[in-house]
Amino acid sequence: MTRVLRAENITSSCGVTPLIRYIIKHTSVIWISFTLILSWLIPLTQILNDSVNRTVIFEAPYEIGIMFVIPVCMLMAIRTFDYLTKEKATTFFHSLPYSRTKLFVVNGLTGFALIIVPLFFVSVMAMLVSLIKGTGVVLYFFALFGFLSSVCFYVYAFTILMVMLFSNKGSLFPMTAILFCYTEIMFFIINILLSNMYDINGVFTPSETGFFFLSPLRVCFTSRLRCDYIIGEKNYNYGFAFTNIEKVLPIELICGILMLALAYVLYRLRKSERSGEVVAFKSCRYIFKWGFSISLAMFMTLIFGITSVYNIKDISTKNLVICAIFVFFALILYMIAEMIISKKFNIFKKVTLELIPVLAVTLILSVLTVTDAFGIKNYVPEPENVKYLTVHIENKRDETLMVSTVTTIHINSDPDNLAMKKAFMDLHKRIVKEKPLKDVSDTMVEFIYYGENAYIDDRRYTIPKEYLDPVKLYIELRKDEKETIVHYGREFDIIDPTYYVRRFISFVMY
Repeated sequence: MTRVLRAENITSSCGVTPLIRYIIKHTSVIWISFTLILSWLIPLTQILNDSVNRTVIFEAPYEIGIMFVIPVCMLMAIRTFDYLTKEKATTFFHSLPYSRTKLFVVNGLTGFALIIVPLFFVSVMAMLVSLIKGTGVVLYFFALFGFLSSVCFYVYAFTILMVMLFSNKGSLFPMTAILFCYTEIMFFIINILLSNMYDINGVFTPSETGFFFLSPLRVCFTSRLRCDYIIGEKNYNYGFAFTNIEKVLPIELICGILMLALAYVLYRLRKSERSGEVVAFKSCRYIFKWGFSISLAMFMTLIFGITSVYNIKDISTKNLVICAIFVFFALILYMIAEMIISKKFNIFKKVTLELIPVLAVTLILSVLTVTDAFGIKNYVPEPENVKYLTVHIENKRDETLMVSTVTTIHINSDPDNLAMKKAFMDLHKRIVKEKPLKDVSDTMVEFIYYGENAYIDDRRYTIPKEYLDPVKLYIELRKDEKETIVHYGREFDIIDPTYYVRRFISFVMY
């Protein structure tokens, strides 16, 4: 509150200059540190480095830029509007001779300018370094500045919306970070839970065209940079391109504008006395409690449920235990969420009736899951929806088999491969229909389907070797191929933004 009171000179004029000066001073640690660190890591590093390596020229600025602007945008938005986390500070600012609209606009624009101006300064420095060293990548840094600016706008708008929803720093900081990664985390948890309940591999992988816009993490970290260079004796010819820009930029701009509009509406409706509460709006408390209980219950089920049934072979018993654990934690966590919001422990009478719909929803979800109501376990994509197909085959008793011990087959959308794709998809349908017993099976086969831009499905089965007879000829013709995906005439790797997190969790679990 002391620092806020230092801004009392703002009341001396109805102009916005004192307010802007206060915001600049209030956030000085963030934007000064951002400028110095980014200046050292991008243009100055390139001055001191004589390498023409693509990593130094293209990839380092891209990766450093996106890794820095995201946390800086979050901190800047929170710092600019942090007076909303304390009731006295909120009342003080709202008593100034400014309308709430002017406060919101001046705060928002000033905070965003303090991100963009340092970013522009660093970009200009990088362009000058490129001109001096003759690397010929001036246009690249110009494009990179535009790309990072769109990311800044998206993350900044997202964080401002979080500031309007959560009213104290104890809930604001963790909830902003959690919701930024929420969709990716939930996809990952649901995938593991359903995989164990259905006893299959790879239940659900979100398509970039369907759920892409729901995940801030995926929007910001999707691989969009491609660069090539040709090394000559005296000069270097560079080329670069940002992929998926036609899809990503509209998403960032449109979603950013919508989030800012919603944040503005909420700012106009906020009551000063709500500052300091966990959630600023009473209507949002039920969303918080339901989201908190169901989501965290899935996570607790992943930790305790999967470990409890790890050695149980009977699927029905596994499902019963997992569902019981999920329902139990959902009820407990709903009460904990109410305790967090009410800031007291005596909440049992208040939530008694509220627990009934929680119990009903969790039971319905459990029944729908164990009965495979949506046909997830036996799902095989339609051929017209499959752009590429990868088949991995691993034999456990290779001495008795005609095929290689490990075989990887990649089938693209060329007309010559239609018969091969149909043959392997027919094999998949036969496996799903006949459900061969694992006890009499000796060969692992995995089907990985790709759509236009991302995974559709991933299934792994253990089958008798005789199932491979109809496709044995294709196996011999196409084994040991390089694992790449061809898209628009180029080869590239599909990058999942949570790849390393998934690898780490898999390592811990198994």
